[in-house]
Amino acid sequence: MNKTDRFTAFMAESIQAAVKRAGVPAASVAVVCDIESPQRDVTPMLAFDSFGVAHGRAIPFAIGMKLANPKLKVLVYTEDSNLGAMGGSHLANVARRNVDLTVLCAETTAPAAARRKAWVPPQTMKDVCVAEPFVEAPISLTRLADACGASYVARWTERDAECVTETLAEAFVKPGFSYVEVIESPAGRSEAVGKLVDRQAPTCLGMMNRHLSKNLGSRYVWWGEKP
Repeated sequence: MNKTDRFTAFMAESIQAAVKRAGVPAASVAVVCDIESPQRDVTPMLAFDSFGVAHGRAIPFAIGMKLANPKLKVLVYTEDSNLGAMGGSHLANVARRNVDLTVLCAETTAPAAARRKAWVPPQTMKDVCVAEPFVEAPISLTRLADACGASYVARWTERDAECVTETLAEAFVKPGFSYVEVIESPAGRSEAVGKLVDRQAPTCLGMMNRHLSKNLGSRYVWWGEKP
């Protein structure tokens, strides 16, 4: 198994273990990822329903699933190149609205061309496809999620296997939007790791229900679980 395959297997094992630890029934879990990209390789290893969608559009698809069936535990499994480029605005808005779902972002070190890398990678990254270090500053997706209002934000490396599992288990049951980032290789990286944000905030569905209930009164039927 090469390094990328090993990391994919590690992520799949972490997801499976986290769902079991959180006590969430497998039938209540749905995984959404981008098609024809490395994160899609994880879905055959999972015992949950999975859906592949267009690049960068996994988050809006997941939002639709959650609004259609609030009882679902929806996980978006993506990578930094998709989430930091085509999916960047979706990440900002799902965090701002605090939609009750979890995004698991794999920050991999696979060659840029193989992953159609469109964002700004770490300045330390150099390979056959990235001949010289980038001069632009890399995007901090954890800071973006925090600034936009996510309820739960964490970052770990693949060396922190137990912490990754525990964090994902917490994220699954945390009301609101959760963002978890896992770095494949921490070499040359200086970002902080650990649980970065854990706060209580109104969720998207809760705010929608309260707003419509206030304006429509008895004509409105509460959607999802009523507090």
